[in-house]
Amino acid sequence: MPRSGITGSTDRCCCGTRTTASARMRWRHCGPVGARRSGPSRPPAQEYRDRVDAELAVSLAALGERTRHYEDRRFKPGKLEPVADALWRVSAGYLDVEASARARDLD
Repeated sequence: MPRSGITGSTDRCCCGTRTTASARMRWRHCGPVGARRSGPSRPPAQEYRDRVDAELAVSLAALGERTRHYEDRRFKPGKLEPVADALWRVSAGYLDVEASARARDLD
């Protein structure tokens, strides 16, 4: 029986690849050692498109809302950093969804 965790012992990774304990410590190509990939599979293509389109619409609406809030607060007294940070977060989220939509269109 292989002894897991001892250098030089042989074992199988969660994906079935034969590996050694020292290799598992250096390179975890399947995530955490012993992790099982039992998460949800990718939805059908049309459902995925619908989800990305819905997320894109929500992200665009949030971007517009945060932009208007930033413009309202821009020249008023008080700290602008919290408002600017919120705008930055929502714009970064929108760009992530936009990149996902572009990747979807390339497939």
